[in-house]
This record gives sequence, structure tokens and C-alpha cells, in this order.
Amino acid sequence: MTTTITPTWSVSDRLVKARNFADLTQEEMARRLGIGKRTIVRHERDDTPPLSFVYSYAAATGVSVEWLLGHDEADLRSRCFRESGVPIGVYHDPAQGELFALAA
Repeated sequence: MTTTITPTWSVSDRLVKARNFADLTQEEMARRLGIGKRTIVRHERDDTPPLSFVYSYAAATGVSVEWLLGHDEADLRSRCFRESGVPIGVYHDPAQGELFALAA
């Protein structure tokens, strides 16, 4: 009998994987996001980065916010509502490389 193992990655693991997927160094990611490398290092080690950071990371790497957080879209909307008090929808325009939070 074969046992199937599903890997579980933390948010910080997923941030690193997304950056590597985009073939970016920490320095390049920091420049792309307009922040210091130390901020990248800190959030790639911390499992609770701010949502605004996760949105920026998703836009910069082409990886979904949902995947970075390890949630489906419904979980994401719930977390956004809890943090902001405003229900939102997330829209990523890959052509523009921008991520927008829209009031629902």
C-alpha cells in the first residue's frame, strides 16, 4: 500500500518558493517592491507578514495571494474583512503587474 504525503508549507516557505519561482534574489525582490532587503529577509522568516506585503509579493512573482497564504479565496476574503473591516475582492492584472483590492 502506498501512502500519499501532502507537503505543508508555511507562509514564509511559500514566499521563498514564489521568489525562487520568479527567479529573483532577495536583493532583486527588495528593489522590485521598493523596500529594504532586511524586510524581505524578515518576512521570509516570519509566518505572519502583513497582507499588503503578501499582495505585493504575489504581484511581483505571479503567484496567487491565496497560494501564498495557503488559503482558498473564501478564506482570503474573510481574513481581509477581519483586518480591514471592509469586504474586498482581489484583482490581479498580470498585463500591468498590479494587484488591486476592490471594495465588494
